[in-house]
Amino acid sequence: MPPADSSTVAPLGTQTCVLQVTAALGGEGGVERGTLEMANYITQRGWRSIVASAGGVLVEGVLRGGSEHIEMPLAAKSPAAIFANALKLKNLIRENNVSIVHARSRAPAWAAYMACKMTGTPFVTTFHGTYGLQSPLKKHYNSVMVRGRKVIAISNFIAEHIMRNYGVQQHDIHVAHRGFDPRVFDPEKIDNATIENLWARWNIAAHTPVIVLPGRLTRWKGHEAFIRALGTMKGMAWRAVIVGGFDRKQTFYWQMQELTRKLGIDERVIFHGSSDNMPAIYAAADIVVSASIEPEAFGRVAVEGQAMGRPVIATAHGGSLETVKQGETGWLVKPADVPAMALALTDAVTTDLKKLRKMGEKGREWVSGHFTTEKMCAAEFATYQQILSPQEAEGAA
Repeated sequence: MPPADSSTVAPLGTQTCVLQVTAALGGEGGVERGTLEMANYITQRGWRSIVASAGGVLVEGVLRGGSEHIEMPLAAKSPAAIFANALKLKNLIRENNVSIVHARSRAPAWAAYMACKMTGTPFVTTFHGTYGLQSPLKKHYNSVMVRGRKVIAISNFIAEHIMRNYGVQQHDIHVAHRGFDPRVFDPEKIDNATIENLWARWNIAAHTPVIVLPGRLTRWKGHEAFIRALGTMKGMAWRAVIVGGFDRKQTFYWQMQELTRKLGIDERVIFHGSSDNMPAIYAAADIVVSASIEPEAFGRVAVEGQAMGRPVIATAHGGSLETVKQGETGWLVKPADVPAMALALTDAVTTDLKKLRKMGEKGREWVSGHFTTEKMCAAEFATYQQILSPQEAEGAA
């Protein structure tokens, strides 16, 4: 089904209408996934949902959930393109009686902000990351993400970052932690055959502790410290699997391959590449690692690992401080600290499997109570309701 254009979207009277604006829907990143999840939640609550973006693979999910999609070149960052998009959004808002505009990335947010100024429409943003603060110009570019009536932060860490760097008051920030979908990340849905097939693919013998580090192969994800920590554990039984996209032409990939050879662990560290079945990957692990040397805005890996009933080793900064319970659902270690990572890994691989599984059960219970997509969407929806008048919001469930 092709994306709708603005000419196919008809006004629906006084029905509350939310317009989400983002650069594109082309991947599985947090911004794209959050847009889709919220679009579906909005329609389930009986409101009208429109998403404007440059398109992508998740458009089908947006349409399937009952939302409308408007394809616009919203990834463009030039001032001329942003202004042109602002005029298009202004017309879209007026033609469709949009009640509130929710922006999720910076260039589209500038266009949406201008359109809302022209139309008097409430404007809200979700602050998805720390972005960069390298210069006053960069900070000004980022500042559009705090110009809404309310700012939604994806973690307490991001909320504190906003207050510290942009002077936003706490009462103007709503925290809506990102979450996992319990219907997808459910250990009961992964059968033994699937797990055993992965072990066979990785050439891992039965009863060998399996350590999985999910994350795109890039320096800030902490692969080097992780591999160096493994290099101190050659006398123990373990296998490690690095799961995430990489380019074989990429210098860092070959540096990490060479590091495993230099440390004598190249036959014990598997570079799996990306996967479209992360629940199975987690289920095949005994321990899940998030080794980022820069703080994660939220840290999806730590939550998804716990959701699949696996204890997690995470670096102690950013969102992981909110999602991992030290000594109960996993371990928190100093970022980029090889001895600290090695100590946690050693503790994990030498811990009795029953105890590991018990930690995993506690982890699943913990994240299921605090970090689900349902809770995230409910928190964002509550922000809409607070901004809109009771008359505008009377269609809410």
